[in-house]
Amino acid sequence: MSARSASACPAVIAAAALTCGCTVEEPIDDTPAAAGCLAPGLVMPDGSCMRPGVPLDGCAPGFTHDAEYGCQPVLPAMACPPGLIAIPGDAACRPLAACGSGTWGAIPVEPGTVYVDASYTAADGDGSAGKPFKTIAAALGAVADNGVVAIAAGSYAENVVIQQKRVRLWGVCPEKVEIAPPPVGASNKCTDAAVCVLSGGAELHMLALRGGAFGLGAPLGLPNGVVDRVWLHDATGPGMLILPVLSANALTITGSLIEHNRTFGVYLYGVKATIDKSAVRNTQARADKRGGDGLYLVPCGVDQGCTQDVPGDVTITASVFEGNLEAAISDYGSMLRVDGSVVQNTQPRAFDSEGGFGILEIPCKSTEGCKTSLPGTMVVARSWFRGNHTAAIAIEGSKAEITTTVVRDTLPRADGRYGGGVQAEGCYPAGGCPKTLAPELTLTRSLVDGNRYVGVALIGATATIADSAIRNTQPEDAGKAFGRGVAVASCKGPSCASNATISGTLVSHSYEFGVEVSDSNATLSRSAIFDTLAGAEKGGGFGDGLSAAYLLQSTATVTLEGTRIERAARAALSAFGATAAIGTSRFSCSGFALDGEANGGFAFKFDDRGGNLCGCPADGACKVVSAQLAPPNAPDLP
Repeated sequence: MSARSASACPAVIAAAALTCGCTVEEPIDDTPAAAGCLAPGLVMPDGSCMRPGVPLDGCAPGFTHDAEYGCQPVLPAMACPPGLIAIPGDAACRPLAACGSGTWGAIPVEPGTVYVDASYTAADGDGSAGKPFKTIAAALGAVADNGVVAIAAGSYAENVVIQQKRVRLWGVCPEKVEIAPPPVGASNKCTDAAVCVLSGGAELHMLALRGGAFGLGAPLGLPNGVVDRVWLHDATGPGMLILPVLSANALTITGSLIEHNRTFGVYLYGVKATIDKSAVRNTQARADKRGGDGLYLVPCGVDQGCTQDVPGDVTITASVFEGNLEAAISDYGSMLRVDGSVVQNTQPRAFDSEGGFGILEIPCKSTEGCKTSLPGTMVVARSWFRGNHTAAIAIEGSKAEITTTVVRDTLPRADGRYGGGVQAEGCYPAGGCPKTLAPELTLTRSLVDGNRYVGVALIGATATIADSAIRNTQPEDAGKAFGRGVAVASCKGPSCASNATISGTLVSHSYEFGVEVSDSNATLSRSAIFDTLAGAEKGGGFGDGLSAAYLLQSTATVTLEGTRIERAARAALSAFGATAAIGTSRFSCSGFALDGEANGGFAFKFDDRGGNLCGCPADGACKVVSAQLAPPNAPDLP
């Protein structure tokens, strides 16, 4: 990338003049262009080419690359109507399954298959294809263990209870076959579900479960369970409630649609499960306006009859979670993997208009029935988060790895506050954890774009951010404060500084601060911080590319190596009672290149490790000024 000409900036300017008048349309670059470093690549001070964000070959199936920093899913422009599904790669909504031809469609024919047809009027039904039973209950009495119950088109008004044998229920297709039990009020009884598995086991294929206390309930677990191309909808409680079984055999949910149920779409206690090519959407709150999560995953604790805490273990692939309440996915102290999936448009909870998270990853505490505080573990890859509320991904006292993922356009809650992209904070005794649990976050090869408040917020966390792009963070709607790209901050208690390592990352078009480090520590290498704007509040304020500050309890330190900071409205780098070590870095076209201020009784310190250049373009020596700038205020998290 060749340098563009621009007027030189003065080395020192009056404090009232927060910009130097440098007007350029692309980053100033005074280093030799790296061969083949085409946009959106950036030439770094060592001459190498940095290309942050999702690699061109890093998108999951069903996604396309935007040729810049991220991927986007192929999905219909409008939400699908009830009963139709679209997963990544589907440009139009479609049925769950083809219905086939004839009375029995594509139902597999096996020796011992028992047949059911609600339209059969004769009284001589014996379960054969020619003389089917009228009810599923009658077929369950006749079918052998692991046998198939073939179900013809019709609405079956019964509570199907399976016990003492494993049964495969197989319908013609979900749009023609439904199990719709008689209406019940609020009930926690499995026997009031559309399908209740008390013992034995079950597979459900190509049918619909409508209404009931649950769509599918299994209070003693569902080992080797299969839910295949099933439409679970409009239950008065969770669409699916599965309690644990101490078995390595997983529940598999594939090609299914779980929508418009209440309290939870899928509720799993200490269960190992896979959710593949499915959609969980539009879960509603119960009568007291609580709940509405798409997936609620918790360990089996003492309240569920386990003698020890048994974490859940769920893998989600090629699926869509949308339009749920509170959190699309809540993981309490369990193992969660999400790959190639879409989490979008989660709405705040009904009773107080807060929440609306894409993923909520937190420890299981005694309030969830755990004997000890179990931290959660989460891995998210090749996925897309958009239009969620409060925070797209919220991590408390747990471990999270996020890679090749797009997190964008998070909205504030109803009071106009927050709207962050990714946030990680500790869990403390005051918050229900017997001991402090510090979160660990790894964010790599990802795009965090167009969120509010803070793009990536760390409070009392250890984090690695690598090869990512964090752009266009907006102020929160209420009061127009913040809009920071990355915040590395301490909690308000002792010994909870954050420690962040940032490499190969672009932070651009933030408000107030590109990267803010308060009472914490950060190391930046081969990174770029561009176009930091002054605050959007009345009168503006701040506007530093990178700031390190002592605020409450601990000195802050930042170390820069091979980094570019350009076009900050106030200072490229500011230190408030903090220490900044800088080497082979460029500070271009900002109000001030380097500003240092004493704060809280601490002096600032700049450690020049050589090879730094300042100016506009950055071709001169760097000088530190003290222009009486105001230090940042630390963020809080919801």
